[in-house]
Amino acid sequence: MPILPAELLDESDSKETAYHQFLLDFQKSDSFIYNFLEGEEDIAYYQLRIRANAPGYHLKLYSCGGKSEVIELCDLIKSKAEYNEIRVTFFIDRDFDPIMNTPNIYETPYHSVENFFTDVETLEQVFRTLFRIRARSQDINACMELYLRLFNDYHDYVLPINAWYSCYIDKRNQNAIIQRVNMNELTKNLFLKVVGQDLNINRVHGITDFAELQLLFGNGVDIDEVTFNNKIEELRAVNPAHNFRGKFEIRFLASFLHVLKHRIEARNNNVCNGRYTCNHAFNAATTMELLYGFAYTPDCLREYIRRIAA
Repeated sequence: MPILPAELLDESDSKETAYHQFLLDFQKSDSFIYNFLEGEEDIAYYQLRIRANAPGYHLKLYSCGGKSEVIELCDLIKSKAEYNEIRVTFFIDRDFDPIMNTPNIYETPYHSVENFFTDVETLEQVFRTLFRIRARSQDINACMELYLRLFNDYHDYVLPINAWYSCYIDKRNQNAIIQRVNMNELTKNLFLKVVGQDLNINRVHGITDFAELQLLFGNGVDIDEVTFNNKIEELRAVNPAHNFRGKFEIRFLASFLHVLKHRIEARNNNVCNGRYTCNHAFNAATTMELLYGFAYTPDCLREYIRRIAA
């Protein structure tokens, strides 16, 4: 059985398991590409793109448990001479962190993989393929206009929580955090039905100003209001669809598609002239699974995969 290096002995199960499986899989062969990713939800997205841009290779994919784990495994594997000749990829989300700019690691140009699913071209494919709305028709234009209106309203609604979280990440990167925040746990019930049946944004959660956010996340995190307000202005200057937290973006998309599906299945639906049916159910847990094939693929991702495969 392969012996794990000391660097991994007291680390998370996912990173340890990923490296252990890599040791079991490892072959000095030109026919394999070994791929390390943050989480299970990333595997399907990247696997499709690797197969499309590096055809003919046998793929091994490993979920490492997070961004820092992928980076640590990259450093470990690249430090060992026996792995110098293999083809190996590492994929991470940019998140709210500073850009890394390291050639060994692919870092999303958007906040995360999830942001690739809300792209306008992706939505147009979804309307055409899953809802069977004719391309360049008045109805597909109406659906897109509705999507963009609600997406803009949603970004206005979630600007404060994105600003607070970005401030928190800045503090964490400066090692200035006393109390850590489990964002996934604290926000798991937010934005699940954010698009209302009246085709407006449901602003039901108390997340619209600094005091409400401090209450939600705990006053133990030392973020001052001036820093928070500066971050608000900083985020106003960027494209929110690309730079806001991807997990929140996916929840909007799932809610929008769920409401749209039920609205345009009805006669006199006030969205489309025609009536359209869709055989899929959309929710926060399944929407990415349904749309992996439609999601945006950046040119820089194609170039990274082709460079590793060359």
